[in-house]
Amino acid sequence: MSRYTDRDEFDNNFAFFRSQMDRNQRLFVRQYVTPTFDYPSDEMLLNIGKYTSHLWKVGDSFEKLASEHYGVPTLWWLIAFYNQKPTEHSVAIGERLVIPLDVNLARAAIGI
Repeated sequence: MSRYTDRDEFDNNFAFFRSQMDRNQRLFVRQYVTPTFDYPSDEMLLNIGKYTSHLWKVGDSFEKLASEHYGVPTLWWLIAFYNQKPTEHSVAIGERLVIPLDVNLARAAIGI
């Protein structure tokens, strides 16, 4: 399943693209709509089961934490999601993060 499967698309026909005709003679660029996320409510946070906390420090990354706690770095988004931090740059040094320990419960709590 692709992350683009259920995403809306639109044709961007901004003047710049109209002036840059591509080899298919299109005057637009097909783009995907930026997704919006509903971050977990307090109720969802109660349903994630056990969790641990982590004090963010220099050199940390979501992938590194996911690898450490889940054994899979590609689950970095779960930690980012539950902490409402879309990127590592959104986390301040010394900030405390919540890390769900049961991946299946955490995913089920948000309907995945």
